[in-house]
Amino acid sequence: MSMPQAKDDLVTVNGYPEDVKTLLTFDPAADSAGRRLVGFTFKVRPPGADPRYLDDNVRLVPSPQGERS
Repeated sequence: MSMPQAKDDLVTVNGYPEDVKTLLTFDPAADSAGRRLVGFTFKVRPPGADPRYLDDNVRLVPSPQGERS
């Protein structure tokens, strides 16, 4: 199975498809861009159904050093 990839000047997104879900990885082009990436939302358009948004499963929790991870 091929690995889907999308890339622009700010970030590269890779998809690793599995049986039921797909793992997405985000590789920011600059260090500062990675500190601002906190989540994402997808708009899907299933055939014969209204478009809808899928929320991410990213949950930010405090790190032991007191910074957000």
